[in-house]
Amino acid sequence: MKDGKLLGKVHILDIIIIFAAIAVIITAIGRFSGTEIIDFNTGSSAQLKYEVTTMAYETAYFSNLRVGDVIAEDKRELKGTIVAVEIVDAVTTIVDNNGDVITNVDPKFKRAIVLIEATGEYKNPIYSVGRQEIREGLPHFIVTETCNLSGIISKIEILE
Repeated sequence: MKDGKLLGKVHILDIIIIFAAIAVIITAIGRFSGTEIIDFNTGSSAQLKYEVTTMAYETAYFSNLRVGDVIAEDKRELKGTIVAVEIVDAVTTIVDNNGDVITNVDPKFKRAIVLIEATGEYKNPIYSVGRQEIREGLPHFIVTETCNLSGIISKIEILE
């Protein structure tokens, strides 16, 4: 090593910068393409049935949720369909001045309970369908050809 050059021709700092640039490019490609370039954790396929509860002011939004619709993501269909849709009243719970809990039907809201059957991926310890993690309590986007609603996953059943 002479004057900080490797074999008298290339600076060590140049080599470090080249490796850093390659790492940044690989990471950027992985982030923007939605696929991992190097995936050390191979996953297995899993058959899932999960329930998503969503709320809205307008029941017109729920009219586009149809049994048999294929779920989608990023302009591509996933291996999953809506198997049941139930529209129910939304319930509101409040505490009055005496400390009593009062439960009433909220006249402004309706709830749609959507049951989805899908083939997902299991990478220990996470189930996912497309890019969405499937866990109770997580937000979930219901995307089909005719609707795009968000809700909360309220129930999961592994069908395997």
